Amino acid sequence: MRSLMQYIYSVAEAFKEKYGRPAVIVFDNINILAQLDPSTLKILQNEAKRSADDNLIVFVFVSSEGSGPRDLQGHPSTLVPPLNFRS
Repeated sequence: MRSLMQYIYSVAEAFKEKYGRPAVIVFDNINILAQLDPSTLKILQNEAKRSADDNLIVFVFVSSEGSGPRDLQGHPSTLVPPLNFRS
């Protein structure tokens, strides 16, 4: 996981240098990750907080249902309360 995050940060730095703004990464279906590997979700949340502080990457977590939104609430990386959209 560490080498993957190092790669993501190096790409994000190049993106910011070229475009002058932070990169955006969207993680879809995090409810599945929250169920199968909550520790990885916590790592991603911590990285989201760190990259937001550095203004390098904007992490977007998308969940269709399940425990994903509950796992995001109250974490320092959550700048906006989780939104619930139902069709």
